[in-house]
Amino acid sequence: MKLNNIYPAPEVTRAEREVIMCHVITFPTNRIEHTNAYENLRVFFDMCDSPESCKFYLETVESLASDEYITTAETLTLRRVGRQKYKELSSPQKTDDIQARISHYGTHYYIDTTLDLKGRGITLLETERDGNKKYRVTLKAFEKLESQYNISTKNLLD
Repeated sequence: MKLNNIYPAPEVTRAEREVIMCHVITFPTNRIEHTNAYENLRVFFDMCDSPESCKFYLETVESLASDEYITTAETLTLRRVGRQKYKELSSPQKTDDIQARISHYGTHYYIDTTLDLKGRGITLLETERDGNKKYRVTLKAFEKLESQYNISTKNLLD
């Protein structure tokens, strides 16, 4: 007994079978798609090196948001990134004013600097001809100096 006669197969051509077999299934992803304007402005904020250029890009964000070329979430993110970069660029940069190395037993630091340091826990050891001064500083005083100055550490190897 032939089963094919009971349930006749629909007439499908070979080309139609190939199209059906090659159907691509797309699975949903959790990846967030951003607009090109958003992607470009993120790169511009990373590259900007002056407060003026950062301010220009912030104005561009507002212009794109008002014309609805970027989404609300992208607008908020770009504002945050731009304001952080603007704040970073507009604040004065610290330079390495002080060079420090820890003592052998770790109870204090030795500091070389051209600055005049005074305060509790800071002792002037010597002043050199070129104006460089050497200090011995306690750990607590060193913590306070770290908050005020940019300190580079020296590591001496035996």
